[in-house]
Amino acid sequence: FTHAPCSPAMPKASGPPPPKAKAKSQVKWSERQKVRVERLLSFSVLQQWRAAGQSCSVDAVNWDDVDSVVYVAGGSGGVLLVRFNGTPGQSGRLLCVKPQRLEAKGELLASLLADALEIRTARLHILPVSEEILSHLRRAKLEIGDHQLHVEKKILADAKYLGLVEFVQGPIMEGEDFVGHFRNRDDNVERFWRQAGRLAAFDCLINNLDRLPLIWENDGNLKNLMMDFPEGKLSVVGIDQAVRGISSETGLAKYLCSLQELLRAVWGADDPWLRSSFLQRIRSAIEVNFQGEFSVHAVSFKRGLQQAFRLLAWHWSCDLRSSLDESVEKVAAVFSCKEDELKLLKGLVEAAATTITEEVQKLEMNIVPKHLADSFRKLLPGG
Repeated sequence: FTHAPCSPAMPKASGPPPPKAKAKSQVKWSERQKVRVERLLSFSVLQQWRAAGQSCSVDAVNWDDVDSVVYVAGGSGGVLLVRFNGTPGQSGRLLCVKPQRLEAKGELLASLLADALEIRTARLHILPVSEEILSHLRRAKLEIGDHQLHVEKKILADAKYLGLVEFVQGPIMEGEDFVGHFRNRDDNVERFWRQAGRLAAFDCLINNLDRLPLIWENDGNLKNLMMDFPEGKLSVVGIDQAVRGISSETGLAKYLCSLQELLRAVWGADDPWLRSSFLQRIRSAIEVNFQGEFSVHAVSFKRGLQQAFRLLAWHWSCDLRSSLDESVEKVAAVFSCKEDELKLLKGLVEAAATTITEEVQKLEMNIVPKHLADSFRKLLPGG
């Protein structure tokens, strides 16, 4: 029996031990904290500028007047808030600059249709990127120095078109800044939800699923709903809306079926409306975001939806078809594309508008006494 030779002892490492690698969860937490701090800084600058400025026209911008910029995170890449020098005795003028990428055509079409229907959304003007504009934005004072990389990578890099978006004075649908406008103000609550209903009906026309989750099975995005106070009166303003086409015939049919069900619920009695899946989705989104500090005024919301759907049906019977054609032509001209490339977007609006019009006519006829309805039908095309 013999012993195996011993292995030579391993030499001891000199110096301090290597640092332990951070766990992925720690890295992600650190990144989230950094993003949160950056957003708070941006929000602080935004609040200061909002208090002392107003939006300038999106159609007539003098880029020589650019003074300073701040990057505001959010959405698919955020926006660049630009402050222009005011004339002597005036405060600074503000504008949001947003790169136009995947949904650029749908965003412009939505803006043009909103203007035609007098639906209040933030005004949008799109123009091609030029060296002159890029030069002025790059030379502007950065309110937050660490944002240089964000400005280059997320706003200016590879952008062929820029969207100039009206700066809305009021708050987004979030936090104390928003909720404070409704404490002991029932009139504001009812006014808000009536106008939110009108905006939601427009969203149904264009399949804009990124705001209130009315007929879309998602969480929505309440931040795309803002308030303004022209002449001291509360006004609801939509931001970041887009026409979204549906390429699948089955998908489009399902969407139109959901739209019909919504219309029937809106024209129905209040009790079924209060129990409907449409209202429950809105309530869930509000509860998650406000934790009981703000709630849906269901009757006012329903009234706003009904009024807006009536208006959409009337416009489609009168002038909305021509407005849609003109809007599609303008979008094609801005982006130098053929109108055929916009067929999916146009087809969605046509299908939704037709469904709304036909369903509203049926529902309205059901609440009119039979002898009056018979007389009215004789006046309609086709008897």
